[in-house]
Amino acid sequence: MELFLQDLRHTFRMFRQNRVFTAAAVAALALGIGANTAIFSVVSAVLLKPLPFPDADNVVFFMNTNRQGPGGPGASPAKFAHWRQQTTVIQDATAYRTNVVNYTGGAFPEQLQAGQVSASYFKLFGAPVFRGRTFSPQEDLPGGPRVAVISYGLWQRRFGGDPNIIGKTILLSGDPHEVIGIISPAFDLAEVGVPPELWVPFQLDPNTVDQGHFFTAAARLKSGVSLEQGQARLKLSGAEFTAKFPNGLGDGGGFSLERMQTVFVRGARPTLLILSGAVAFVLLIACANVATSCSCGRRRANVRSRCAPQSAPAADASSGNC
Repeated sequence: MELFLQDLRHTFRMFRQNRVFTAAAVAALALGIGANTAIFSVVSAVLLKPLPFPDADNVVFFMNTNRQGPGGPGASPAKFAHWRQQTTVIQDATAYRTNVVNYTGGAFPEQLQAGQVSASYFKLFGAPVFRGRTFSPQEDLPGGPRVAVISYGLWQRRFGGDPNIIGKTILLSGDPHEVIGIISPAFDLAEVGVPPELWVPFQLDPNTVDQGHFFTAAARLKSGVSLEQGQARLKLSGAEFTAKFPNGLGDGGGFSLERMQTVFVRGARPTLLILSGAVAFVLLIACANVATSCSCGRRRANVRSRCAPQSAPAADASSGNC
């Protein structure tokens, strides 16, 4: 302990006497600590922080596979109709996509970010209703009524918080839609993309044969079902889909499930891990340089002290360099 205190006192004396070295040491440590803090903040937000949904670990994307391995989450109406029937392993299957609609009512027109979603979307992603309701299964069928659910922010910004907005008709890209609900401001999708300001029903035909890919599909694993069990069931269902649509998957194509969090961070994970290692190495180098410089300065001071004449007090010289 005495040796540690001696080293500490010497270090402070050296820093005070050699201000250039002190500034360089502080700058090196500040650079290393700052870089590590910044990168860890990004890693925490992207890789470690769970998605803002209830039971987020069990929210999965429907995925396409091929002979090379995992494919993408693109969905067609025919695939979604098939996927939503796999109720032994999944629930709350939903199709969704975002686009832009023109709101043409009021004093001036405006383009709004809109979500085209199936009825189970709000349950899957845990969207609390502030007022009114969300879509019914009947409203999500082809030919169903044109209805809309709006965000709390849009209700306040464009409609001035009108307490009578439920039941009113608004024009979206020239088509009348009845406002049936307002989503609570607690529902925030900014972490996973541009959040919609309103939602309209997808109204996909459950008996469709359409193989066009133009949206994404997700669901929740049922209670007690593991991801591996869900993947095994979806793999088997690929053969069933191929029997119904012989050209629907192509050679070696199939289905699988993947956690939504995994899909979101898949592209960023390697880069962030490399950056984390790099900045940790920078901090390690900075600490090693400062520690070595301090140790060299102490040894040099001890040598000078031993070589000094006995009649004269030992010089307290120090240096920041070896």
